[in-house]
Amino acid sequence: MLTDKLPSPYRFTFLHGARVRSGSNYLGMVMSCNPHIQSVPPGKTTDEFPLLIDMDAWTNAFGQFVRRWKGDSGLFELRPFLRHLGSAWSGYLIDTFSLQPGHVFLKYSNVHNIEMFFDLFPDAKLILLVRDGRDNVASSVRAGLAPRAHKTLADSAKMKVNNLLQRDFITAARDWSAAVKKIASFDEQFKTSRFASQYMILRYEDIYQNPRPMAERVFAFMEVPCDGAILDAVEKAEVMGSSFYGKTGQEDAKKPNWVATPRTEAFQPLGRWKSWSARQRNLFKRIAGRELIRMGYEKSLDWA
Repeated sequence: MLTDKLPSPYRFTFLHGARVRSGSNYLGMVMSCNPHIQSVPPGKTTDEFPLLIDMDAWTNAFGQFVRRWKGDSGLFELRPFLRHLGSAWSGYLIDTFSLQPGHVFLKYSNVHNIEMFFDLFPDAKLILLVRDGRDNVASSVRAGLAPRAHKTLADSAKMKVNNLLQRDFITAARDWSAAVKKIASFDEQFKTSRFASQYMILRYEDIYQNPRPMAERVFAFMEVPCDGAILDAVEKAEVMGSSFYGKTGQEDAKKPNWVATPRTEAFQPLGRWKSWSARQRNLFKRIAGRELIRMGYEKSLDWA
């Protein structure tokens, strides 16, 4: 049985951003400042691993197997199977990327099926990352409008129409609201469980504004060694994948953009939503205002 095995020399920490544009690439850059952490793939901080996104398919496949089994179906339970599935994924990643024993970090910008995380990875640690929904929506809308080499004229025209009608805004706001509800539900489920010490909920703004103490807190949670030199590097960690700044270093928002954006006074990823119209602000309040309060970004709906 898996529970009878010796402790693994590999210690996995998974980051799940609430949704795209939540700051997971920035936190990946922070992780890369610590030489005791291996990102997957090693040396990269932008790749993502959707290990939970298709759990519905795995669950259905397991159910099909049990229904086709001619013997005692009571022999088979989903939860023990999921532990083996998680172990298989971990082993596969170790072999595929030649990972060395120690701390391993990987990420994904989605919380679909997050409630199943500890069923698959009962010994792993989990970081849930949230960003101010207003900035998340502003970033998502800007990214959607960004020029891309593969976009046709029809694609660009469709995006502009969606933007004009606020469809992209509404979709992003609803998605952020649903993700926050998912995280809040996860917290309610596990905060008094035996897994309570194995996960933490972070806000992107707290890390960006206070990188040194927040990184110290994250590394302590991960039980990763940390010193002053590492924290000095964290303070200088750059932002990767900005929706506003393109690879030219200016606000051209051309994509793809995997050139790191330096931390300067000119670059400000917080408060982009403050240029919204009154209509946009009211629209966001109706869709996701309560979730904004739930995550501590506002105390009431009376913000402007």
